[in-house]
Amino acid sequence: MTHPANNSYAVPAGPFGSLLKQLRESRGLSQSKLGRRCGISHATVSRLESGSRAPSRSMVSRLARAMSLDDVEFAQLLAAAGFWPTVAANERQFLLATLSRKLEDRTLDEETREQAVEKVSEIVSWLNGQLGKEQSV
Repeated sequence: MTHPANNSYAVPAGPFGSLLKQLRESRGLSQSKLGRRCGISHATVSRLESGSRAPSRSMVSRLARAMSLDDVEFAQLLAAAGFWPTVAANERQFLLATLSRKLEDRTLDEETREQAVEKVSEIVSWLNGQLGKEQSV
C-alpha cells in the first residue's frame, strides 16, 4: 500500500535510523506506538533511529509489517540496514538475494560460509576483469 506522505521511492540520504524515522513519522506513529506494534520498547525504537543499535533482518521485517510498508519501502529499509532486499525484479536479483540469505544463515557452519564467500569473491574478481576488458575495447 502506498501512503500519501511517501510519493517518492528514492532512498533518503542517511543511515537506517533516518529512513526508519521518516517512514514512522509519515504514518503518524510515535516511537511508543511503533514499539508496541513490534513488541519492543520505545527506547529500542529510539536507539534504532539514533543509530546506536543495528537491526537484525527479522527486526527490519517486524518494523516493516508494523508500519504496513509496501514492497519498495521494505526493500529500501532492508538496504539501509545493510541487507539484500527479498523482492527481486528479475532472476539475477532473486539469485543474489537467495545467496545473501544463505550467507546470513547462522546455522551455516563458519567453514562452509567462508568457502562460499571465497568463491563469490573469485567470481566478483573475474567479473571485474571482464568489465575492464569490455571498457578497453
